[in-house]
Amino acid sequence: MAEKPITLMLDENTPVEFQLGASISREQLYGESKRSVEQEGTPLEKVIVTPWGELLPDKCTKGETVDNEGSLTGKTVECDETGEVMPVHITSFKEARKLTEAKWHEVACLKASKLMPVKVSGDLGEGIWKTQFCYRDSCTLEDGFLIIREDGAFLLTGAIKEVPFAGLEETYQFFEEEDETEEEDEDSFDSL
Repeated sequence: MAEKPITLMLDENTPVEFQLGASISREQLYGESKRSVEQEGTPLEKVIVTPWGELLPDKCTKGETVDNEGSLTGKTVECDETGEVMPVHITSFKEARKLTEAKWHEVACLKASKLMPVKVSGDLGEGIWKTQFCYRDSCTLEDGFLIIREDGAFLLTGAIKEVPFAGLEETYQFFEEEDETEEEDEDSFDSL
């Protein structure tokens, strides 16, 4: 896949241009295995139980998008928990999003789903930068971190987990101090 140009805004008047490479998936990094559930050596497959009690294989169903009147629309519409239609965000390749400095502990809270190599066209130095990213027009924006190092740059995207940061040093006491009088009683030979 050819590199795609993307522009992010350092501030209102400073656009920074990048060339975004192809996404590297977890499967490409670590490999994958196909999970199979078996019963007595026979692989089981997923089915749907119909209201009439019949079993219908999952691969025999298909979803369609319809509007409020039930007509086929051909467009995906996503709703939130209250049933309100969510707005569609324009792809990051067509709309420049804000770029701000970030810290390493913020990156540690990211549940990364994509990793993309980046070529920086400009004088943006080494560091960590936070942005929002949307590969295609979608109702959800992913959190992203642009990490620029001496040996290259890459964009990590995913969702930030709400994890409390404990700090750099945390002291734990694993053993309670024992009472010395009890220990003396156990080692006493007077009872013999």
